[in-house]
Amino acid sequence: MGMKTFPTLRVASTITGIALTHDMTYSDMQEIASHLFGAPIWTHELVHEPTKDAYVEEGYRQFPDMPTAEEASANYETAAIKALAAYGDTVEVAEGTHGRRESPVDTLSRMVPPEKIVVIETKGRA
Repeated sequence: MGMKTFPTLRVASTITGIALTHDMTYSDMQEIASHLFGAPIWTHELVHEPTKDAYVEEGYRQFPDMPTAEEASANYETAAIKALAAYGDTVEVAEGTHGRRESPVDTLSRMVPPEKIVVIETKGRA
């Protein structure tokens, strides 16, 4: 199981769904969520309920004293203080074991009508 170090407030932001720091990018969130999930997460899967539930659950399993989504929504500054007080500036995050159980196209088809999905397959690069 791989370990990665991440800033605490970026991990807290990923699992609460509320930005608790000004220096976080979308790519940071996707990297942390994928690491917690145990497989690469596609953009739409950050809000796909089963996928989101899996990486959020793993985040709270590893860091039970992180603020809740409700706490972060009520007062993001207090939630940030709570996360830093509990864990310091950075945390060692273990790679999750949930992993992919269905393809990203299948998760997308549960979120939008199938006729709106266009799959483009490529065979290498010229």
